[in-house]
Parts: sequence; structure tokens; C-alpha cells
Amino acid sequence: MKFNFFNDIKPQYIAVNNDGFTVKGKLYSELECFIMKIIPVRKLFRGKKIECYSNDAKKGKNGEHCILCSKRTECRPRIRLMMILHNNDEETPAQLEINTNSFDNLRKTIEPINDDELNAQLIVLKVKKVEKYLQIQFNTIF
Repeated sequence: MKFNFFNDIKPQYIAVNNDGFTVKGKLYSELECFIMKIIPVRKLFRGKKIECYSNDAKKGKNGEHCILCSKRTECRPRIRLMMILHNNDEETPAQLEINTNSFDNLRKTIEPINDDELNAQLIVLKVKKVEKYLQIQFNTIF
């Protein structure tokens, strides 16, 4: 018997590209999901290598407070969405990190929703190209 029950459960990472989203190697033009948790994160890259990160946007992995960090302006703020995907009648735990150019779209969509009801609200995600950047669009389904 395999005794690593807790190691097997990991959310799928959602990749964003021009055609939509890739989950488990499969391309989707849109995703239906329930947002379970919204987490602010910060990431500092040097080239393509991550130098520092914060999983709460308050304190980096080195213990330094982000607000006091001299490299703060070089950090990339992100929002990590922990979700349950609801495509093809299959529920899949997943995570998606959005860039600052999608923050307003998320805020406008979730602001009218009561915090206690957010994880019960079905939301559709789509990718839209705005100028040269990809942006995530969020729409509620009632």
C-alpha cells in the first residue's frame, strides 16, 4: 500500500496562452470555475530564474518584509487564484496566477459578490489580447 496520501493531492497549474488556457496538457478556450481562495503573491525574477518570492505579499522567503525590501519595485505582484475547475462536468482543483493587467477585471467581477458566496459563484474565464499583452476576462454565471 502506498502511504503518501497527502502528496498525491496537488492543484493543477493553469497556463495562459493566446488560444486560452492549458490544463493537464489540454487546451481550453474558456474555463468555468469556482474561486475558493485569492492569495496575493510577489515574485522577483533575475532573467528567467526566481530570486525571491512571497506567498502572502508581506514577507519574502528570506524573512525580509516586502514593504522594507530595497528590491520591492522590481517584484512582480500577482494574484494566485485557487479554484475548482468545472469543465466537462469534472471538478479539478487548480491554480492560476494573474498579472497586474488582469487585476481590475477580477476586482470588478468579485466586488459585488458577498465574501461568503464567492466560492459558490460559477465564473467563466477567457483570454483576451489587449495591445501586446494577454488579459484574463472574468464573467459570472447566474
